[in-house]
Amino acid sequence: PARAHLTFTLQSEDLSIDDPAELLIYNTTGVLIQRILPTQSRVGELQYQINQQLANGIYFAIVQMAAGTVTEKFVIE
Repeated sequence: PARAHLTFTLQSEDLSIDDPAELLIYNTTGVLIQRILPTQSRVGELQYQINQQLANGIYFAIVQMAAGTVTEKFVIE
């Protein structure tokens, strides 16, 4: 396993603290690796802390909220 502490920050004026969106981490085969609630919520910003060690590879971070869905690919080397 590689890194144990990653932080994702999502910023948008469409975000609301009343809409605490989960961050879902998937591997390339579509297996859900981790489901995370925001560690910090402010109007316009959600912050997530990933504390699970992830093996080297490609992952997808997906945040689903009332304003829409955001998907980001990231690589652990």
